[in-house]
Amino acid sequence: MMMKLTAIDSAITTETVALSGKSYSELRSSANNRLFVRCSDPANKGKSCVLELVQHGAATTTTTKLVTPLDSNVRSAVHEYGGGSYLPISLTKDATSSAARELILYTDYSLGHSLFASLADENETHSSILIETPEAARFADFNHDRKRCRVICIMEDHTDPFPDMVINRVVSVSLDPLRRAVWKTTDKNSTSSLIVLAQGNDFYSTPVLSPNGTHVVYTTWNHPSMPWYTTSISVQKLDEQTGEPVGVLLTVPSSSSASSLLEPRWSTNDKIVYLSDESGWHNFYAWDIMAEGEQPTCLLKKDAEFTDAGQGWILGLSPYVLLPDGRILGRYSTAADGSILVIININDGSVEEVSRECLPPSPFHMSTFCCTEDIDNKDMYLYFLGGSPTDPIAIWKLGISATPKQPAVKVSSSVDH
Repeated sequence: MMMKLTAIDSAITTETVALSGKSYSELRSSANNRLFVRCSDPANKGKSCVLELVQHGAATTTTTKLVTPLDSNVRSAVHEYGGGSYLPISLTKDATSSAARELILYTDYSLGHSLFASLADENETHSSILIETPEAARFADFNHDRKRCRVICIMEDHTDPFPDMVINRVVSVSLDPLRRAVWKTTDKNSTSSLIVLAQGNDFYSTPVLSPNGTHVVYTTWNHPSMPWYTTSISVQKLDEQTGEPVGVLLTVPSSSSASSLLEPRWSTNDKIVYLSDESGWHNFYAWDIMAEGEQPTCLLKKDAEFTDAGQGWILGLSPYVLLPDGRILGRYSTAADGSILVIININDGSVEEVSRECLPPSPFHMSTFCCTEDIDNKDMYLYFLGGSPTDPIAIWKLGISATPKQPAVKVSSSVDH
């Protein structure tokens, strides 16, 4: 039987669908407990901006404010997949000053991947300041070296754009010209404008400075390996004054030559924690860089993945956080329950599993963690991006100090700015 098809008008147009697609990524907290997120907005020609999420104490209501210029496009293209495109920083007038100006350091995809800082005036109008960097260079995965007034990051050199000729490095970029522009001062420090901290391999990610500024740790790998197959973690000592690399490069030992080691963090000045799949699953490990000949310790052995699918290629995913008291808060996933939160005590090895009653119903996936402290209410809060096949990605908040813990709350699922 033949059926005749009839076209009808619909109130839902292709434009309606396209303009409803705001998305979140790169959730970040600053040193003074401010919370930020990158928002991609189709209504703004698909450009991405950085928003601050303003909350007070345990309140679940959230207001947002734009902290990068509206015409900026906050996005990186390092490794082509990008990520790690911005960092909130506090810039003091000099090494002895306590007063600081709050800025957002970011890379602008639409302006040749240039590096900028966003600064608000007394009317909360944001303007951008260009940071001088080499042409044809892309930047991502920023880490602030406050002591030396610079930022440590990944630099990808596209001077020769042929893929085989693109060069990845870990570098430091001086923020001294930015400091002078912000504070309108003429004094200079001795930090070089750009220092290469690591080079020679095909890819680098996750450079993290130790709390005392003496070492930098990072992940690296070479073709044909993929970051989920074979990577290594290296630790480089830095000169106390200049911040240049000195001494012998340390490499984290692994029980397998084909292991994927990812996401290093410093738990103390001498100890790093990271994820390794040498057991067949990405689990948490710890290694003391000063204990010569000592093997890393597995902190929680579990037949489960503590990483995101895009780990390595996509920068700045933050699959776990180190809490201010030194514990690890991470998550693993199961087919039945979705994401499950655990808190690991590095010192005594104890593990606390956060009740499923505190989290949205499964299947529910969590990613991109960050943490803030509420001094007044004596609590710590975990913020994360979460969603499911039926719930769009939203920003969630979970108090982690209270006993018993209260259910996580959705603090923002759409943004107006």
